[in-house]
Amino acid sequence: MIKRGISLLLISIFVLGFSATTFAAYESPQWSLRSDTIGDWGWATAYLGTGTSTLYVTVNQSGIHAGEKAHTFWEIYHPGTAKTEQVIDIPVDFYATLIFDGLNNPGGQYEVFWESKTNNDTQGWYQLHTTSGSSEFYRRK
Repeated sequence: MIKRGISLLLISIFVLGFSATTFAAYESPQWSLRSDTIGDWGWATAYLGTGTSTLYVTVNQSGIHAGEKAHTFWEIYHPGTAKTEQVIDIPVDFYATLIFDGLNNPGGQYEVFWESKTNNDTQGWYQLHTTSGSSEFYRRK
């Protein structure tokens, strides 16, 4: 009973610490998040729009077969400076919004990469959001 309570507390802290209700006004379509091999990946580009330094990524991922969980690694990369700005590892089935706040180049172009860290068959989708009406989103792979 105590182990379960501690587990629920840790999961709650993780979800509340790294996610939030999406209040961003502009969003991409939902793009597929499916893999069956370690190293499967996807890529999207976000132009944040004037003055915007926060990117929201809603992630819905789950394992397909009983007992198998999804595991993805998310990276926000700025091609102009050739630097990875933020990363988040999600080693569980998950449905929430990640907040990448305080990006160093407000209004700039950012690349959003995800990579599978499991051989489990997984399914789901992801969606990018910002608060700027001048934002643009493109799925690359």
